[in-house]
Amino acid sequence: MYVDSLDLEQQFVLSDMKLQDLPGILNGSKGEYYQKQAASNFITSIKTTGIMTTKISLSYFQCVILVLLLLYLAWLYGKKYLDKKQTIGLGITFFIGSIGYAFVMLVLYIFNFGPVEGPNLASFNRYMPTYILIGISVVIMLFVYAESKNNKNDSKLKYWILIITILFLIEDNTQLSKLNPKLRKNLLPQYAEDINKNTSKEAKVFIIGQGSIGSTFFSQYYVNPRISNTLYINWDTKKVENSHEYYEKNIKNYISDYDYLYLNHVDDDFIEKYGFIFPNNNIKDHQMYKIKYEKEQIKLELIEIR
Repeated sequence: MYVDSLDLEQQFVLSDMKLQDLPGILNGSKGEYYQKQAASNFITSIKTTGIMTTKISLSYFQCVILVLLLLYLAWLYGKKYLDKKQTIGLGITFFIGSIGYAFVMLVLYIFNFGPVEGPNLASFNRYMPTYILIGISVVIMLFVYAESKNNKNDSKLKYWILIITILFLIEDNTQLSKLNPKLRKNLLPQYAEDINKNTSKEAKVFIIGQGSIGSTFFSQYYVNPRISNTLYINWDTKKVENSHEYYEKNIKNYISDYDYLYLNHVDDDFIEKYGFIFPNNNIKDHQMYKIKYEKEQIKLELIEIR
């Protein structure tokens, strides 16, 4: 309702969430093969796959247990100042929330991420620590609050500094080396070099990265200040029966706002389904087209990349 009121584009189509099919997908009696794969991979990953990139790697639910343990330690440390019932309520809320967050992500991977990103659990290590970060932040705040209430003679500053240091070591987002900016001009991906050399800084470029699991999204950084697309990087080739109709209804209007189209990667399914858009059948990776408009129709003109 919120995004509709602002006329914003939605990343996910909520009508694709068919929760009545979820039990069947989980037990293998319903749904597409990729949906069953996504469900199986997700359930396994939240129990076994580490979501931290440091040497201390814990799975999602191991992190949940760790936060609850640290919350208990925070209460022991500051129980003179922290209400026991409120602390217990906080722990229960965090635990129930962790299940709810995992359920929401499960539903998204099954119904909204599609046949490529769904089973591959796209950005799993980025999405799942988000909820854990909330718990870690609360624990730190409780320790800081309790310490602020202590008088100098009763201060146990060294203990909570030790605990916070441990939290920093296991928390993915606190690797301080990443704060050091580095210019990587010689490490640009080919699509960024092609686009930057062959378009003006004011250009808007529509990039297709069929089968991409996120890497093409970095184009927002690599081709800056040029504008690149965040939607339709992958074009649906599995569920679409009439690709002409799908293109006309979904992609045509969106693409009409761009100056160039760049093929970072295409596969055989894409060529078969959407080859009609291009001026010839010789479609391959790293081609660039100028987008032209003739009689309200989009025409693509292949240009030579310098």
